[in-house]
Amino acid sequence: MAGGANLLTFSEAARVFGVPVASLEQRFTTDRLPEAAPDPNGFGWLLPEDQLESIASREGWIIDLRDDPASSEQSPAFSEMLERLLEMGGELQTAVVAKERAEEKVIHLEKDLERNEQTIRSLESTIEEQDAENQRLSADLAEANTGRAVAEALAEERDAEIDQLLDANEDSEARHEQDLRRHRALESQLRKRLETTHNALGWLGRRRLERS
Repeated sequence: MAGGANLLTFSEAARVFGVPVASLEQRFTTDRLPEAAPDPNGFGWLLPEDQLESIASREGWIIDLRDDPASSEQSPAFSEMLERLLEMGGELQTAVVAKERAEEKVIHLEKDLERNEQTIRSLESTIEEQDAENQRLSADLAEANTGRAVAEALAEERDAEIDQLLDANEDSEARHEQDLRRHRALESQLRKRLETTHNALGWLGRRRLERS
């Protein structure tokens, strides 16, 4: 930077370039404005006036010369051309600003998209974990159902055995009752025979006594 060059604030330089101050600040914060020099008084950053042309050339900006005294000496045709160029420059700057805003919006949208993708990945991971847990629970349920089915089959088996034992017991009791009745009938018959025999023996004894 040449010594003794006139220094302009970002606001002053922006008016010369015909762009918003935010455009200069955005380029400064992204290290695209190496010509910027710190204010000796500590009030921010400044741009050397003799560097404005190179900055404008690099950024595609058009310097507004309407306040330049030398421009008043030009012909009307030159002034008209200058006005047209300035108008085109303004349109270009509007397009540039719109492009910058669109790029910023795209950056924000990309960040939002990245966050959404992270959320989706997190949800997918959660869904996979839930699916794995559901599969584990399903396996546990199937195992429990199998165990219950085995237990039910064993219970049915035991019930069938109990029914068989009850039936066998009923049959045994019925046979025992029949045997008991037969035994009692036989006992009754034997008693009657014994009584008859005793009576017969008593009659024979009396006859023998009579004969003697």
